[in-house]
Amino acid sequence: MFPHGMNVMSLFSGIGGAEVALHKLGICMKIIVSVEKSKVNRAILKTW
Repeated sequence: MFPHGMNVMSLFSGIGGAEVALHKLGICMKIIVSVEKSKVNRAILKTW
């Protein structure tokens, strides 16, 4: 569907559920911009 990757911008990312779902569906993410206020959630996002 997106052979060269999909540009992704995630606002209020939480722990990255939408990004994980896209990854599990096999959709390659070329550029990811995540915006999250919570320091704990940002730390979780950085781990994957």
